[in-house]
Amino acid sequence: MNFTTTVSILILSLFVQLQIGNKAFANQAKHSIISLNLYDSPPDFVSLLQIENYSLLKNAHVFPLAIDTHLDIDLAEYGNYEIYLFDKNGRKIFKRKIHNNIQTSFDLNNLESGHYLLYIIDRIHKQAANFNIEKK
Repeated sequence: MNFTTTVSILILSLFVQLQIGNKAFANQAKHSIISLNLYDSPPDFVSLLQIENYSLLKNAHVFPLAIDTHLDIDLAEYGNYEIYLFDKNGRKIFKRKIHNNIQTSFDLNNLESGHYLLYIIDRIHKQAANFNIEKK
């Protein structure tokens, strides 16, 4: 049981107790439960992607960070890279591989508006970088 689950259970218990006495306050507690469950903590991406001992991948540029349709990535060196995109709940949207290329572009027009986390991983040099992306 993680922290968010424990807090949700405590608030649910509070909601049940307050529902008998004060319905207006109970409705506020009910809304708190909903907001906590929507933003449950995402998984530990470092462990998930197996990059515990990786150093920072420098000179990786991602733009724009607030995207409408396309996301562009410029890398300093030719190499083999893995690109991962996760939504705010930790669900993997895609994994792509880039081979011997320093520039690439992704069409993200079909993504829903929201916040995403992008990881770029160089397994050969054991380097990784992450970027917060917003889809308008």
